[in-house]
Amino acid sequence: MSDSSSANETYQQVRADILTGVLVPGERLQLAGLAKNYQVSSGVLREVLPRLVGEGLAKSQPQVGYSVVSISIEDLLQITECRLTIESIALRQAIEHGDLGWEARVLAAHHVLSKTTASTDGSMQLVEWIQAHASFHRELLSGCPNERLCSVAATMRDLTDMYLQWSIRASHRRDARAEHQALVDAALSRDADQAVRCITDHIQRTADHVAVCHHETEGTLTAD
Repeated sequence: MSDSSSANETYQQVRADILTGVLVPGERLQLAGLAKNYQVSSGVLREVLPRLVGEGLAKSQPQVGYSVVSISIEDLLQITECRLTIESIALRQAIEHGDLGWEARVLAAHHVLSKTTASTDGSMQLVEWIQAHASFHRELLSGCPNERLCSVAATMRDLTDMYLQWSIRASHRRDARAEHQALVDAALSRDADQAVRCITDHIQRTADHVAVCHHETEGTLTAD
């Protein structure tokens, strides 16, 4: 396997482990330990870790090294505020400019998501659900011609994925399937106002459910 292929595969593995909580928020990412766990060289990890820092999933500090980014309710609220603003704008533009290809991509991504179950045990099944969920939201906005908006929206969603594991595991359940179906129905009927109401409700519910889980498992999330 080439160095480039090895780095990309390792990046995907480490990223998935961060998103599913295998590597917990705030955990030190020590090169020696990671190299042993992922069976790669430290050189490969020196390519991988800066990519994760760039995505906001890890951080780097002088004299300290790399660590998984810490999460907190305050941070979640800021991410939520950004998503509510950015995704509402991008979704309106997607509905205005999206063609039949966009409609087909949204339907296909929604079909995959509806057939994917979110496991609560941190297994590969959870990784598959997170990927299907991200793909659905990405395709929903893919009709937006403003690539900068879509890029920022994707980054904010990636950060939200770190919190989704807590929302999924919360004892207080939500009907996410119905939320996604409502989004599809509004978007494909070209009802921008209703679609924005749906995306706003969907994003806010994620924040609310993470907060519920935080109270149920007091101390798991930190207050920065």
